[in-house]
Amino acid sequence: MSFQETRKISKIVSELTSYLLKRGFFHVRFLIEKRKDETMIEITLPSVKIADVREMIEKIDQQSSPEIETYGWEVVGEAAEKDQLTVLGMLIDSVDVEETSENLVLTCRRKHKD
Repeated sequence: MSFQETRKISKIVSELTSYLLKRGFFHVRFLIEKRKDETMIEITLPSVKIADVREMIEKIDQQSSPEIETYGWEVVGEAAEKDQLTVLGMLIDSVDVEETSENLVLTCRRKHKD
């Protein structure tokens, strides 16, 4: 994985962490796993329901954007807070959500671009 790809993964994790902490979610687990063709970011939120983070899920579950990939990803964190997740979502290829009686697990996948 290239240095730029590593920076993008780091930016995704940093912005999601910041978003969750600002909203009072202090019990959060991140698992980052580099695979052959993609990086998986698994976010586990104990005792959280989908309704509690629906806005975040909807914003990060966007179609990826070649323009953001090339030029715009570095502005994540500088954009207005409500737009940050939308821009961030354009760096994420897919989001899966699993809700159990104990946890909410979000699995974000980013295909390696280089």
